[in-house]
Amino acid sequence: MVGRMANAAPLDRSIDLTTLSRASGPSGTSLVRMLKFERRWLVRVFEELLPSGADERLAIGAADVPMGRFVDDLLAHSSVEFALGLRLCMWLVMLAPLFVLRRFRTFFGLSPSDKAMVLERLRGSSVYIVREAPMLLKTIGCLGFCGLPPVQHALGIHPIDTSPPSWAAKSGSEP
Repeated sequence: MVGRMANAAPLDRSIDLTTLSRASGPSGTSLVRMLKFERRWLVRVFEELLPSGADERLAIGAADVPMGRFVDDLLAHSSVEFALGLRLCMWLVMLAPLFVLRRFRTFFGLSPSDKAMVLERLRGSSVYIVREAPMLLKTIGCLGFCGLPPVQHALGIHPIDTSPPSWAAKSGSEP
């Protein structure tokens, strides 16, 4: 899940983030729709799954765009069942090192190679929800990340949206 794309054609690497809000953490909190620390963890998981500079064709990653605002918007507009399922998947990945590697650490306390090993072992599980949890998180992260016009342009996704989603657009008070 973490790594480079093989045999991919080079694309235009010039990425203009001036139309986007600056990268920031989530601001919302809800007992049912994730507490603030869980939302911060979710953004960090997205940053691990979609890292900056992982591929020479795309210099930016989830840490460079307003994924915190994406998480707030996603949870504000999703069903309670979706929010609870997302929470379960995030906790499963966060605590996986305890069971997969038998180390008393969270996912963030691992080296990059150990993180990749944890994700690979989860992917090989015979239990459906365990196997699919990392894929669900990556899919949701990509939903926000690839919904941004600068990312679409850099990846060669057409048609490119004419404006960023409301959660990513600059507010009137931002420079």
